[in-house]
Amino acid sequence: DLSDSHERSMFVLLCFLIGVLVFHPLLGGQEFESRGLNLLTSAGLVLIVWTLRRERWALAIGVGLGLPCLGLNLLALWQTPGRILDLLGHALLATFYGFTAAVFLKHILFSHGLRVKRATLYESACVYLLLGLFWGTLYSFMEHLSPGSFHLDPALADRHLDWSDFLYHSFVTLTTLGYGDLVPVAPMARSLTLLEAVVGVFYVTALVARLVSIYRPEEILKGESDGHDCH
Repeated sequence: DLSDSHERSMFVLLCFLIGVLVFHPLLGGQEFESRGLNLLTSAGLVLIVWTLRRERWALAIGVGLGLPCLGLNLLALWQTPGRILDLLGHALLATFYGFTAAVFLKHILFSHGLRVKRATLYESACVYLLLGLFWGTLYSFMEHLSPGSFHLDPALADRHLDWSDFLYHSFVTLTTLGYGDLVPVAPMARSLTLLEAVVGVFYVTALVARLVSIYRPEEILKGESDGHDCH
């Protein structure tokens, strides 16, 4: 059954994304420089593309964005990519995460006949986590493009920023916690951080409104079905 297959795919993806949040600090390093992160990202790319198979156009675009990212990941296992390839990899990966989140969000907000099922809840959670990955990768891209765009409190650690720092900053911003230990200092970095905070609030608001609007208790559905039978 297609709906059951989709539910399983979204559940597996949700578990994987949660696993990324839990285990990524253990891997350390920059994206495309750490073998652990390369393998983790590569597995995520394949899994995300698999969840896009319901719609051919989304699958085609997902493969088109994912294959170059996968190629750069595999290349980075043997040699460190140059600055241009590194920037290109970050840009493609951020675009891939953003596109996937947009596809899932489109399905949640605009699909006709959508009902609140487990697959809907899994997909909604995946969108939220993908948004965090999208911005985290975008922040890493900004720091690579313009070093010094972000500042880490030297009292906490005197070291170079890596991908785990930007992922942490992304989810702290998305949830509007704002601890202040890692702050954007460049104008573009501050604009992106502000935009992510706004999107985080708007997404939760829009999602709750959408889920409430499509929630149909079983007794209401049964009553409607009985009414149609009477006619």
